[in-house]
Amino acid sequence: MALAVGAPACSDRSSGASKASATTAFTGGTSSPTSAGAAAGPVTEADLTEIDQVLRRLDGELDRLDSDMAAGEGETQQVVLEARKRAATVAITRRILALRERLTVTESIVQLSEEHRAALASQLQEQINGLTGLSARIQGDNDEAMLRADAQRIVTDYRVYVLTIPKARGVMVADIELAAADRFTKLADRLATAIGQAKGDTSDTQEDLAQMRGKLAAVTAAVPPIPAELLALQPSGYPSNHAVLEQARQSLRTGRTDLADASILARRVIVDLK
Repeated sequence: MALAVGAPACSDRSSGASKASATTAFTGGTSSPTSAGAAAGPVTEADLTEIDQVLRRLDGELDRLDSDMAAGEGETQQVVLEARKRAATVAITRRILALRERLTVTESIVQLSEEHRAALASQLQEQINGLTGLSARIQGDNDEAMLRADAQRIVTDYRVYVLTIPKARGVMVADIELAAADRFTKLADRLATAIGQAKGDTSDTQEDLAQMRGKLAAVTAAVPPIPAELLALQPSGYPSNHAVLEQARQSLRTGRTDLADASILARRVIVDLK
């Protein structure tokens, strides 16, 4: 389902944009529009359409981040208590598949910076390799105590579901938000030019543009540190480092709200300039 970012209305001109944010998932492709939009000329609804596609991708990843953090490790107790090779194999296979899915997405999201793409790919592949080696070790275990200890390592050494997957998605969401903010900033510059060329009273329009820039400034101040903070999280630091993950998620949700408000304000400026 696609989100119509511009659907909510601002409460009033004095209080700024609506704080409503998107909650619906987007199941479309991972690539962004090929065109960055015209660099000059009148700003129209079409200029916002491409940014909307980036925001829809952002909504899907944010919803999945919420789901990631709510899921937990699932079958951990079964692995530990049963201590059977079949159960361990199933647990490892599920984790490897989840990691490979994140690795594929890492390679396909164009808004992801190359630095973050390389760091995520390295960390994800390292866990895939580690789990593959652990699986072979478990299949060779002949001692029940050793088998139980190795099965426990599926969780303690990797924290795939509670840490690795959410942090990888968080890095992606952060870069998507920053890409959207950058495009909105360029649009705001064009709107400023249009306001300067407009005839008549533009005080309300200038106020809307100022609020729009304020929303974007909040995103560009809060979001950039998030990827480095998340990439630094290690399984050995869990659960104490979960607080960092949760704070990042909240900041990303706030950033999404600010981007939604910026979209509303941009549309209002476009209407006022007609």
